[in-house]
This record gives sequence, C-alpha cells and structure tokens, in this order.
Amino acid sequence: MPELPEIYHLSKQMENELVGKKIMDIEVLKEKCLNIDKEEFVSQVSNKVIQSISSLGKWIFISLDSGIKLALSLGMGGDVFYYKDASSSLPEKYQYKIDFTDA
Repeated sequence: MPELPEIYHLSKQMENELVGKKIMDIEVLKEKCLNIDKEEFVSQVSNKVIQSISSLGKWIFISLDSGIKLALSLGMGGDVFYYKDASSSLPEKYQYKIDFTDA
C-alpha cells in the first residue's frame, strides 16, 4: 500500500508530465473502478484537457478543463504507468488506459 509521501510524489510526477495534455481515448477494462456508467465516463472525459493534479491524503485528484475532477486511489497495491511510446506493452492487469495528445 502506498504511503502518503509516495502518493504526494506520484501526484507531482503526474502533474509535471500530464498538465496541458488532452485525453484522446480511454479504454476501460474493469468497470468496477468507476462510479458511473462506462460510456458516460468515456464521453465526459474524452477530449478534455488536464488542468491540474494534486493529492489529498491517499487520493490523487485530476482536474479537467470541463470542471470535472477525477479521483484516483491506488488502494492496496495500485500502480500508475506512463509511457511516452504508445507501442510499449502494458502489464497484463490494468483497469483502464488513457491515451493523450498534447493540447
């Protein structure tokens, strides 16, 4: 389970890499990670630009230009992978994949 300093550090890394990027496509493999319908989530988040990323406690908050905030919890053993090369292979078990384009 990630501790508070690790969550804070990860949120800062994500902020440095992702702020200003536009969400181009989303692939949801495990709908249980969402609190709304998968199609609704994809439509509300697609083509939105990441405005800021912060952490509070063990949560990472991603603010989009539409006013929507995504709350990310790594739980007991979650990981976030960032690949600049789209041809990189993902681990076998992942909940969703987001493709970005620069805004």
